[in-house]
Amino acid sequence: MKQTITTRPLKSFEDTVKEIERLGKTYWTDLLLYPDICQMSPYDFFCFVKSLKYIADPKGEEYVTRPGHTLNFALSGNGHYFDCDDRSVLTISYFTMRNKILNEDNKIKIIVSGRNLRPHHVYCDVNGKPFDPTYPYNVYQKNLFPEGFRKEFPLK
Repeated sequence: MKQTITTRPLKSFEDTVKEIERLGKTYWTDLLLYPDICQMSPYDFFCFVKSLKYIADPKGEEYVTRPGHTLNFALSGNGHYFDCDDRSVLTISYFTMRNKILNEDNKIKIIVSGRNLRPHHVYCDVNGKPFDPTYPYNVYQKNLFPEGFRKEFPLK
């Protein structure tokens, strides 16, 4: 996999959602370089992703990374940003891979949420259940917090 990073301005959370969807759906084949990950059950994949170190983007900047680069950076421990949007890209890639290779029919939505009336978090909903491996204390198929703000973006 060629190691390149493309930068472009993301002006709104809608722009970020579009980039999350684009990277997850376009580069799902990056996961094929990691056969152990491809063979994980959804629960094991959830536990694996949440076990990887959370590294926030710099204040005022948004980085969204394709799945292969994210895994390469996270597994090498090089300290590259790895927050909720990158985990959402991985989730979309994983379930897209399952849909394509195992002929499953997983329905995926990107959820933008916030505790109050402002958005500050993104994760996926898979088949009507939260799939949010952002932090080590997140629970499989449970919301991280009561949502005062929520907007759903079904994958096209």
